[in-house]
Amino acid sequence: MRKKRHKFKILLMALLPVLILGTWDICVLTQAHVSSRITISRETTHILEPLNEDGTVNYLAAIDAQCREGVTRQNNAAVPIIQALGSDWLPEESRQRIVELLGIELAQAQGAYFVTLNEYEKAHAPVSQPATSEAEQEESQAEKQLKEAFRGPWSTDDFPIIAGWLETNESQLELIVATSKRTRYYVPLVPISDPPSVMDDLARDLGRLQQVAKALAAGAMRKLDSGDLDGAWDDLMAIHRLARLISQTPFLIDRLIGLGIEGLACSNDAALAEAGAISSAKALEYLAELQALPPLPGIADTLTRGERFVQLDGTMEIWRATAERGGATDLRKLPFGARAELAKINFDDLLRRQNRYLDDLVSMCEEQDFRKRNAALAELYEEAKWLEEKGQRRFKGWRFAFICAKAFAMGVRKTREETTE
Repeated sequence: MRKKRHKFKILLMALLPVLILGTWDICVLTQAHVSSRITISRETTHILEPLNEDGTVNYLAAIDAQCREGVTRQNNAAVPIIQALGSDWLPEESRQRIVELLGIELAQAQGAYFVTLNEYEKAHAPVSQPATSEAEQEESQAEKQLKEAFRGPWSTDDFPIIAGWLETNESQLELIVATSKRTRYYVPLVPISDPPSVMDDLARDLGRLQQVAKALAAGAMRKLDSGDLDGAWDDLMAIHRLARLISQTPFLIDRLIGLGIEGLACSNDAALAEAGAISSAKALEYLAELQALPPLPGIADTLTRGERFVQLDGTMEIWRATAERGGATDLRKLPFGARAELAKINFDDLLRRQNRYLDDLVSMCEEQDFRKRNAALAELYEEAKWLEEKGQRRFKGWRFAFICAKAFAMGVRKTREETTE
């Protein structure tokens, strides 16, 4: 059951943005009159400040303020993580400002940094034989070794490429293990557009953090092979803590990455237990450490602290884009059907509808009764079907929106099937 509920969380998180697209369709179908401005209120913008010069809400600053609350240089894991990974994984346009706000000199952040497996293989691995199949072309020798290294204890002779990779990154991984014991993770959200957009922050290379987790998992299995049980466990606990640190950023992508890293840690916990090298006393000690970990943030928290603002900010981006308001996008460049229908939207009404959808989703995600939560998913599925059918009859100009609605409906149906098996 736990596995099914884990899949429910991942699928629902992936489908949330698609549902919000449906609110656009409803507002257009009602053929409301266009609004000349957006009303700042709890019902429309949800928060009242801070404001941009054009009178819209600066959601990026609002999210940043809540993320940095209680953060200090001493408890912020992001500082040594950047020192370990280098600053290249940060958005190029805001990189300099981010390291300044964190009190890191860019030269310091660009020292000896974590080397990804692909980088290491290109520089060190011997030239392999030409791939004989399409699958072999897609997966390198190093990637094959890494997959096997997760399965259980291994030695340098078993996977020499992975062993060399871990040795190259030894100091960086030690820093990450120590850093994971910090309690906060905060990377400043720096605007690169005017007015600021929440999308400005979504260019971070979170793949490097995934690579760090994979390196720690492979290293734990190597330590297990050499009999270093405590060293292996320290690495696995660092992965668990890293998942929770990354998940403090309230965006879906960060939460999904955190869930994936947590899943990797759990798989390797099982591999360590199945190796049969742990005494009962040691197993109880490890179990107590796992139980002391804080839970990963739930979907409701993600909606409340981040994704609501992402959706509302996206609506304001469209509102600004109309030529009448001096936006960067001229409506005359859009297809005629899209231009005509966009002009009918009452943006205040749209924002209210988005908030109502999100309120319903938060309530559904907070529901502890599995059957009730599944029933709520069924209602979402039926509503998505209605959007698709209604739109295909009356709103033929924007096919993409109804493809999204259909994808949402199919996704909800698949989620219901998997969570009730």
